[in-house]
Amino acid sequence: MKRLFLAACLPLIPAIAQIEAAWNRPIEPHHVVANIYYVGTNALASFLIVTPQGHILINSDYEESVPLIRASVEKLGYKFADIKWLLSSQAHNDHSAGNFLVKELTGAKSAVMEGDADVISSGGAADFWYGGKPLYKPSKVDRELHDGDTITLGGVTLVAHKTPGHTRGCTTWTTNLEENGRKLQVVIVGGVAVNPGYKLIDNDKYPGIAGDYESTFRTLRELRADVFLGAHGSYYGMDEKLVKLREHPDQNPFIDPQGYQDFVNDAEQAFHKEFAHQKDVQSFEYVWQTVRDKHWQKDPGGLDWPKVHSDFLPSIEKAPDRETARAIMRQMLDRLHQSHFRIIPGDLYDTPGNDSRKTGEITTGMDVRIVAGRALVTSIEPGSGAAKAQVQRGWEIVRIEQNDIPPLLEKAEKAHGGSSLKDLLLTRLVLRLLEGGPGQTIHVQFRDGQDQLVSKTIEQGEPRGVLARFGYLYPMHVWIDTGRVHNVGFTHFNMFLDPNRLLTKFGESVDACSKCDGYVLDLRGNPGGLGVMAMGFAGWFLDKPDLRLGTLYMRDTTLNFVIFPRQHAFTGPLAILVDGTSGSTAEILAGGLKDLGRARIFGTRTAAAALPSFFEILPNGDAFQYAIANYISAGGKALEGNGVIPDVEVPLTREALLAGQDPAFDAAVRWIEGRTPPSPVSH
Repeated sequence: MKRLFLAACLPLIPAIAQIEAAWNRPIEPHHVVANIYYVGTNALASFLIVTPQGHILINSDYEESVPLIRASVEKLGYKFADIKWLLSSQAHNDHSAGNFLVKELTGAKSAVMEGDADVISSGGAADFWYGGKPLYKPSKVDRELHDGDTITLGGVTLVAHKTPGHTRGCTTWTTNLEENGRKLQVVIVGGVAVNPGYKLIDNDKYPGIAGDYESTFRTLRELRADVFLGAHGSYYGMDEKLVKLREHPDQNPFIDPQGYQDFVNDAEQAFHKEFAHQKDVQSFEYVWQTVRDKHWQKDPGGLDWPKVHSDFLPSIEKAPDRETARAIMRQMLDRLHQSHFRIIPGDLYDTPGNDSRKTGEITTGMDVRIVAGRALVTSIEPGSGAAKAQVQRGWEIVRIEQNDIPPLLEKAEKAHGGSSLKDLLLTRLVLRLLEGGPGQTIHVQFRDGQDQLVSKTIEQGEPRGVLARFGYLYPMHVWIDTGRVHNVGFTHFNMFLDPNRLLTKFGESVDACSKCDGYVLDLRGNPGGLGVMAMGFAGWFLDKPDLRLGTLYMRDTTLNFVIFPRQHAFTGPLAILVDGTSGSTAEILAGGLKDLGRARIFGTRTAAAALPSFFEILPNGDAFQYAIANYISAGGKALEGNGVIPDVEVPLTREALLAGQDPAFDAAVRWIEGRTPPSPVSH
């Protein structure tokens, strides 16, 4: 507890005085080990180290403690005036407020670690947390110490280890001595607690405080302690050890290397728990502020958003763990009743090989979908590593390097709950684990068509397509396939990027198909890209002006997705294929053409990711997804949270993949040709 000498806080003074009195009761001085004696109070540790050339005192405690310390020194038979050096564990008033008085009574020189020297010289005014004005009488520092400096007197050498965090110059002292022929190392810990109110994050007065605590625990772990002492008797269980000493005077309980290790472990765990808690609170604030500033409605969800903050702040400040904090943030976002506002656990992606810098591009030559909780191979690129390894469509991926896929998917599915983005995110998770650099190899275990486990070593290659860059978007390889099946044209491409090349090749395909029975636009696996490209693609199938796919509503502007009609547009039957990995621009195009009555949709519901949304990493390591606009399709439907619902629901199955079939494509071709199933279309 630290003394607060603030006039505005006068009502607190009686309580503070009571605490100081409780910590400042006299106890019997006692021998610790060799030439070290305890001369402090019942709670505040002071150690006298006696030598033939005078003595060393560690910690003066409160000003009111000094007479008690003097009495203890003299009761042991030593002269208080023989103290030559006064050392400090830390600059808080309960350890150093008595410095000026000890120096005045003994003439001793004081040595204080850098970072605390100015605090003691200013009487606590320079303390990063409790300072601002003097808290105790200033005391001159005769020697400013640095990490590793030593104090030597009468054959005794003490080493000063800078262990900052609790204070900027908190100091742990060590010395080597011998007792009964046994060599012992003594460690006197300065301080490790995160005091109430300490800010470990965004601390303007002590920016590096968290890193200093981390450094302190590394230092303490490196020290070997035979005799474990500290600035408070409670650090090392003084009261309990005095009882043991009375019961077994022939055994020295202060020799306690295991107790030292346990103390460091417990203190470090307490620090990390508090650090994590503060990160959770900061994450809560970031989530709330982001919604306030970037939601497309001035009053997000029609709510009194400041009141929402007030409703949840007390709960987040009391959250005992990360999971509880997540639940509180999710409850806050649930009040919006809108998707694309989610908290995703950071540990979900804390998986070897799941590097956040990976984009999920296909470097093995095999694409993947999640079907009934299983990662299935859906396509094999000819000549790829997967093709050379003789991987087959429909095989289940059960292990990638050291990662077991089924439990990983189960964990991810729980994390994403009922989110419409689940298929897209889980597929990307597996593809990122598979991704690698050209020439590298990856070990993958499959379950084949006979449900037998098969292990393959697959060589990585360059992703298919042309590397495309646009603005600040991460460079991605973009590919496009066009062709015909029977007299039905088709186009399949992986992303709405590289507009000049894609739109040109797509236009050539549609132009060449003017006499086709119909056209299939395959948007499965297409997560979106440049929204403006949807208008260009739609124009190849509509020849009327003033049509739009939909409207994007942002806080300060509105964007209409007006279609650019082509003079020679294709007016025959149009089928669009979608699945749970179709998102953003793919949904805008498919949903708009459906609402305009221009296309029939086959497959499964899309990702409902039409909203411009972002993923950001929160201070606590979790991910936060949030949307900045609302999109309404041409038919007045919100794609947000709903996605594009197929006219013909055609789920993917493992049986179809193993049989070499593509159910959604087959259904689209049958619809175009106007016939019920003959033989499946060859792929």
